[in-house]
Amino acid sequence: MATTGTVTFNRDICKGCGLCVVACATHLLELDEAAINRKGYHPVVILHPEQCNGCANCALMCPDQGITVTQDRIAREGGARAERAGQAQERRGEEHLVHA
Repeated sequence: MATTGTVTFNRDICKGCGLCVVACATHLLELDEAAINRKGYHPVVILHPEQCNGCANCALMCPDQGITVTQDRIAREGGARAERAGQAQERRGEEHLVHA
């Protein structure tokens, strides 16, 4: 199973430090130069939310705990392929290991 993520930013408490931008494994975050929050900083924005992998590195790095990541599990296409391969092994009487 793979994961995707839904990221929520509290833009009002963001101080624009950029730690989350550096920590983002998929390089989807940047500081929004077109916006200023109530503290006077450029808050973070996600460029392509559908590409988030849900790693939560950004939330771990945020010193103000202004980022929430919700992870969603998705089935990979290869999962069905692996299942069919396992069924073929069983038909042939071969033993296989399944890792959870």
